[in-house]
Amino acid sequence: MSISHGRKLCLMMTPVLMLIVLAVAVPAMSDAQAPLTSSHEGSFSMRYHPGGLTVGYSVQAGDESVTLSFDVPERPRWILLDGAQAPKDRLAFDADARQATVTVPAGTHTVEVGWESATPPERTAPEIPVHGPQGQVGVIDGYYDRGFMGAAGKLRIAEPVTATLRLEGSGTLAAETVSLTVGGETIDRWWEADGALISRRQAVLDDGVRLSLVVEEPNLQSSPIDRILLERVTTATSAEPLATTALPDDALLIEAEWVEDGPEIGDFTSGDFGASGSSYVIDPGSHTDTHGGSCVFSFRGDGTSLWWSVIVPEDGLYALRARVAQDGDGYRRMTIDGRPAPGLKLVRFPSTGGWGHAADDWQIVEIAGPNADAPPLRLSAGKHRIEMTGVLQNSINIDYLLVVPLGES
Repeated sequence: MSISHGRKLCLMMTPVLMLIVLAVAVPAMSDAQAPLTSSHEGSFSMRYHPGGLTVGYSVQAGDESVTLSFDVPERPRWILLDGAQAPKDRLAFDADARQATVTVPAGTHTVEVGWESATPPERTAPEIPVHGPQGQVGVIDGYYDRGFMGAAGKLRIAEPVTATLRLEGSGTLAAETVSLTVGGETIDRWWEADGALISRRQAVLDDGVRLSLVVEEPNLQSSPIDRILLERVTTATSAEPLATTALPDDALLIEAEWVEDGPEIGDFTSGDFGASGSSYVIDPGSHTDTHGGSCVFSFRGDGTSLWWSVIVPEDGLYALRARVAQDGDGYRRMTIDGRPAPGLKLVRFPSTGGWGHAADDWQIVEIAGPNADAPPLRLSAGKHRIEMTGVLQNSINIDYLLVVPLGES
């Protein structure tokens, strides 16, 4: 959007008018209308609000100054440039024409002028509380910048959880203007309900996780968000180490490294293996005592997903196990056929004491089944997809997965 040198961009003025200027080289109109004139071509927006107006502009003119002229009902009493008070000599007022002219630097900036109050309105930096089921878990501190409001802070979470985030305010929140980053995960898709915004997917939170909120609305005088609620909070289930290292005769074994070079369709494989993201490594011979001579290692918790598919022979209950190695607890989201199975929204893989460079670093753990926190999987005969997504920036090494029939229906 641009405006030609010396041309007027016109808007009808009403007492509480709030309009965005979107036009190119509009000719001058009648005196009953409110023009915006620039000394240079560029992109401009103008918004009237009670007692003042705001002009946003982007002009590429090097070190040159830019003059902007616009209609006002009376002499402005103050001027802000990018939120900071500017010298009054930047502003001139033609009482006969009721027109103000400001001299400002080139670039991308916001100018605000006001004529009712003697000083600019005070914008108190908001403090937005964050509440969980047991009470407040943190506060994110807000700030105002050109064209948006932001807020950031860390939470106190006793243990890693998944949660839906609900943003509540005193007015109606526009979903398209709000984004919230939780750790390294950005949430920008919301349900709108009763004036609140509810995240369409759950986020993973742990102690010290940083929340960064952005509301892309210019000229906010106060925060449109009063508080953030953590709802549908679910703690992680634990994959339990098994004492045995023997492989059950009827187990379906899936090599972890098949995400890159899996077998074609066979008795129990569908040929559907893969990865989304690149934070994992496969290097045959790099680790000790691996089944098949290889494994997936350095599978980081940064949103990278790995998936494997298996064909189970009959309807029934199945245990899901994995042979893993990691020095420190790791956490993963897991889905079966694209949906979280009971207990698998977030799974903790306990430390095995090493990364698989010694035979006793490897440990078979039960992710779902009679020995695990999560119940057995109820699967129908046919193909099923197992997907694991890394979260919370930790690493896990995986040798293989096992799908073990339990002999129950």
